[in-house]
Amino acid sequence: MTNENHRHLLNKLAEVPDKRNPRGKRHPLSAILGLSVVAMMCGYRSYSAIAQWGRTYPPDFAIALGFTYPKTPCASTLYYCFRDLDVLALEKTLSEWAPEVFTAMTEEDMKAVAIDGKTLRGSLTQDAQITHLLSVATHQLGIT
Repeated sequence: MTNENHRHLLNKLAEVPDKRNPRGKRHPLSAILGLSVVAMMCGYRSYSAIAQWGRTYPPDFAIALGFTYPKTPCASTLYYCFRDLDVLALEKTLSEWAPEVFTAMTEEDMKAVAIDGKTLRGSLTQDAQITHLLSVATHQLGIT
């Protein structure tokens, strides 16, 4: 995919109107939407799950998503943000972005990869982290 044809999702999300009161607004709407998209792609659906997921990553992650502070928003901030969100504007923005990306893709870009993961039972101990297994398979090679 060529960079001149591809529009970054975060740039497109910045076009969604922010209806929040400017006073006390700490996080850009595009960053909050970007965090929510990435967290939902990873299976986190609730406000608290998205907030917790965002805070498990280092500050560089928040900055890369467009946050102006290294700490991502809490669940109540996400709730109030989505409560006031112009859903039709978000749908319009995403429905414009998807065809832009698809038409910019080459045949090479469209090669499929399958990803699957699981958490090992009993892998959490007092001082250890949970063990996750991730498998990635390319259809062209037929290997994982």
